[in-house]
Amino acid sequence: PDRHPAASGVGEETLAAARRYIAALVSHDATDVPAAADVWRVENGKVTADGGDDLRRSLESEIMHTVQAITDERWFVDGPDAAVFYDLRARIGDGPDDEMTVRVAERFRVVGGEIVEIEAVFAPVPA
Repeated sequence: PDRHPAASGVGEETLAAARRYIAALVSHDATDVPAAADVWRVENGKVTADGGDDLRRSLESEIMHTVQAITDERWFVDGPDAAVFYDLRARIGDGPDDEMTVRVAERFRVVGGEIVEIEAVFAPVPA
C-alpha cells in the first residue's frame, strides 16, 4: 500500500530542486540551492554536509572549483525521490592532461521544495 502518496506536481518539484543543486556543482554558487536547514549529504559512505549552511559552504569551497562540467545526465524521479547518473569533468592541475572524469550516482529526497537528503557514490574513470 502507498502510505505516503505524492501530491500532484511533487515529481516536478523534486527534479527542479535537485537540478539546482547539480547546477551549483558547476557554477560554484550555492545561493539558489533549496536546502533544508537539516539537510545531510553522504558521499561514498562519509557524511560531507550536515545542515543547509554546511552544504552551501561545501558547494562553494575551493576544492569544488575543480568541477568544470557535468554531462550525460540520466534522471529517475518518483515523487519526493530522485536519482541521477552523470559524468563529472574536473580539472586537477594546469597541464593539458590534468582533466579527469568521475562517474557519479546521486540520490535526492525533496520535501516541501527543499532538499533534505543527498547521497552520492562516485569513482574516477580510468584514463
